Amino acid sequence: MGLVIVGNTAVRIAVLGVIAFYVALVVARTASRRFLIWAIAVAVCTTLVAYKAASSEVTGKATYHNGHGRWFLGTEEVTREGSPTKFRQAINETWAASLFLALISAICFMFYRKLESAEYLS
Repeated sequence: MGLVIVGNTAVRIAVLGVIAFYVALVVARTASRRFLIWAIAVAVCTTLVAYKAASSEVTGKATYHNGHGRWFLGTEEVTREGSPTKFRQAINETWAASLFLALISAICFMFYRKLESAEYLS
């Protein structure tokens, strides 16, 4: 709750989104509905990551993960002109993450459909 009170608008929206996701999971009565909620949540994350990749393509600035720092999660800001190799690698990794999340969302949706038809038949 402290992040909602003190944080900026993006943090507030993210925290409220996580709270809404948690409430939806708690309220869902069947396993098929839980998979549907997961599919929707991961689809939203897919959209956000794809937006980040597309906006980085337009602006020419990207976040490159260099593997340094605490827990090897260090990052650095790279530009298309300053470091074209790192920029392209950062963009490709972001698009790959978006595709991976889309695959996870599709798998969750498949489980939702299978469980829903199984619940309907029984």
